Amino acid sequence: MKYRDESIEQNVVQKALAILDRRGLRGWNMTELADETGLAKNTLYRIIGSKEKLMEQIAEFHCEKIYAKLMQILEEDGEFFTKLEKLVETYVELTPIYFAEIFREFPRIESTISEKNSEARKKSIQYIKLGKARGFIREDLDAEWIFDLLRAVGLHYRANESESERREKIRFAFHCIFHGIIKDDQT
Repeated sequence: MKYRDESIEQNVVQKALAILDRRGLRGWNMTELADETGLAKNTLYRIIGSKEKLMEQIAEFHCEKIYAKLMQILEEDGEFFTKLEKLVETYVELTPIYFAEIFREFPRIESTISEKNSEARKKSIQYIKLGKARGFIREDLDAEWIFDLLRAVGLHYRANESESERREKIRFAFHCIFHGIIKDDQT
C-alpha cells in the first residue's frame, strides 16, 4: 500500500474483508469501499494503489493466518488422525470462498500466493509422510494425493452446505477416507 498511516490502511483492509465476506469479490466495488471507510474514492486509491494490490494484501493476510494455525496444530501433542483432520479443517475454514474469484480476476495473485502457500502445504504433506513412516497410513498411497483429496472433500462441503451440515459431513467423509488409507493392521 502506498499510504503510510497504518491505522487507516488497516481500517481499509478490515472493511474490504467485511465486504468480501458478505458479498464476494464480484459483489462490491471501490465506491462501496470508499463509502464504508468514509474516504473519498481518490484518497482510497492513494492508500491502496489498486484493487489488485488490495486483493493481494488480503490474500497474503489469509495465507499468514492459515500458516500460523497449521504450525500451531503441528506443534501440539495429539493422535495422528485427529491432528491430520485439524490440519485439513484449518485449510477449509480459513480459506475464504472468494479466493477462487480473486485468483480468476487477478491471476498474478494466485502465483504469488501459491509460492507463499507452498510452505504450509509442504509442512502438511510432511506430516502425512510421517504418518506413513510410523505405519499409520498405507505405503502405496502418495502423501500429496491424500492431502489434496482431504482438502477437496472439505472445500466441496464448505461450498455446498450450511455450517452444521458441513461439519457433520466433513467429519463423516474424513472418517470414511481415513479407514480407506489406514494400514490393515491399524484397524
